[in-house]
Amino acid sequence: MRVIVILVLLFCLGHTYAQQRPHNSSPEAEKAYGVKGSNPGECKSYGVNEVLTQILSSYLQQHGDSVFLFYYRKRTIAELIENPNDGIALDLVCKTQFHCDQPNDLDPSPVFDGFMLPPVYRNDLFKNNRFKEGRFLSFVGKIPKDAPRCSEMQINVILIQNGMACRYSYPVIIERGQLPDLSISPMWCKTKGTLKKGQAGFKRHFSIPFQKNDQTTDSFYFERLSRLVKIFDGAITKIEINAYSSVEGTRANNIELQKGRAAFIEKFITDRLKQKTTFVKNAAENWPLFRKQIHEGRYKPEISDTSAEKLRAEVNRKESEPLVASLLDEQREASITLYVGRRFDDTIAANFLPLVIYDGIEKNDTAQVQIAYSRMIDAWQRGEIDKYFLTAIEVPLRPEYRSLVNNYLASVLVGSDIFNFAPYDDRYYEYIDSAEAMFPGFKPLAFNLAVYKTHLYLRSRIRDSVAFRQLSREVEAFKSDPELDKTLTGKLVYNYYLTASIYYSHLGYYDESGEYFRKVKPLLRLSNLTAHDVVEIARYFNFFNSLRDSQELLESYFSKYPDNADMAYLYVSNGSIYNLLAHYHVAEYYKQIDHLAKLDRDRLCFYFNTCYQLTRPEEVRAKMCSYCTLNYSD
Repeated sequence: MRVIVILVLLFCLGHTYAQQRPHNSSPEAEKAYGVKGSNPGECKSYGVNEVLTQILSSYLQQHGDSVFLFYYRKRTIAELIENPNDGIALDLVCKTQFHCDQPNDLDPSPVFDGFMLPPVYRNDLFKNNRFKEGRFLSFVGKIPKDAPRCSEMQINVILIQNGMACRYSYPVIIERGQLPDLSISPMWCKTKGTLKKGQAGFKRHFSIPFQKNDQTTDSFYFERLSRLVKIFDGAITKIEINAYSSVEGTRANNIELQKGRAAFIEKFITDRLKQKTTFVKNAAENWPLFRKQIHEGRYKPEISDTSAEKLRAEVNRKESEPLVASLLDEQREASITLYVGRRFDDTIAANFLPLVIYDGIEKNDTAQVQIAYSRMIDAWQRGEIDKYFLTAIEVPLRPEYRSLVNNYLASVLVGSDIFNFAPYDDRYYEYIDSAEAMFPGFKPLAFNLAVYKTHLYLRSRIRDSVAFRQLSREVEAFKSDPELDKTLTGKLVYNYYLTASIYYSHLGYYDESGEYFRKVKPLLRLSNLTAHDVVEIARYFNFFNSLRDSQELLESYFSKYPDNADMAYLYVSNGSIYNLLAHYHVAEYYKQIDHLAKLDRDRLCFYFNTCYQLTRPEEVRAKMCSYCTLNYSD
């Protein structure tokens, strides 16, 4: 299984060693705004939320000097903070308080270690919750001007229970990630037959914008132009280039720009064209477009004489104004027209099949188009033509073209163009919606669109939760359809489950997210993975706070990939949360610290310097400090 990380987030998770603040009778407790330290046994258990109490610092959001606590379920926060004397306080600490060569410089208070902010109690926390339903986001502290302003400050969380400091969390890094969806071959509609003799002739237009004063560009438009030239190479009878400059500046300078752009485009095409053809180049200032912009009321001249030179002078005075600048940007473009023509018969080469398809569409010869498209798909599958040939000619949305529309949209899928949305405008998505509405119940098209929509949901291109639930019903129907290939439907089911686990997580629907996460796990085939796959799946487990799954997976592959620094690093960073909290294979955790120090000490020490509060538990401090020193930027 090939797994590529799509997204890696660094989350600050509260370390779990200091579960309960030690009792301390120091008078410093008076500085804690009345919050008291707690003796062993005075704080009640938080039950199923015990782990959350140790990682609350991961849910802090800082906006300027204001700090907020966010959580996905308001009811969970209500379970943590039940009574009027329950609440949250923030504790600001600086890296310079932590050391390897001497004791940590922490305040002796039984409540805080650095600079404590006033606590916020239950009534105010819920009164100021910015979400009416479901989620929780509330103000928990404002950093005052007299607070420490060290460059490496971290914000810790004090969880107050009945007026006592009962839990304390501080930041530790853990890596999280998402997995990609699987590549799925679409369902094609193919027809065999003989192609009739004919002759195709048509024009293809293409526009490229330029930046101000640029004669060349490396924008993605040239990548698409390169594809277009390749598709019609051998059948191009003429190429016309119209290079325009905007109307500001001077005429002499603009002439130079125009000619430079036209020459650049001609060379770009010539370098990629196998055949020889005629070029016709025109270069001009884009007065036609500017006159149109004036006519449409997008620009209103402040002069009565609107001759070219008077308008140029006015625009030169205003070219830095946002409205004028945007109009000038539109004027800087080059228009390329390919004149295409060729005779064909049943022996035509695969690379010229788009011409046959175009001619068949023009003549409304559905049978010829279907035969030509089927041959083109076969040629692509044999590796004879590039994937972009499949989408060279758009198929019109007509009832008689049902199979052709399916093949066209399937070609978009295999062409991977959906991975780069920049080339597509709203009309493209309207085409997809219209095709779905025009051909309801057509199984190949419905399957291909389910693949496509699942892909879009994973990348947050569409977010309609009602439609997503409907998509679930469609996917489950395909799963149980005896006529469909089980391997094909299995990949779609995996993609939907994976997408649902991420999609519902982003919405804050954690029950549903967890349900689909549990469905994904048995489909991951965790045996015989590459080292890269192991790391990325472990990061995916971390995304759902399933650290035990992550650690078990990593341990199962240590013997196979003993020198993989990514695996050792992930185990150490996860272990600073899970192994120490759950007492899970603590000896293995320390072993991997030693191993990472051998494989990549710089990485271990960077992690340690970022998560400097790991010097709190003496065992971790001794191990980390034996390999690293704490570096201070202050």
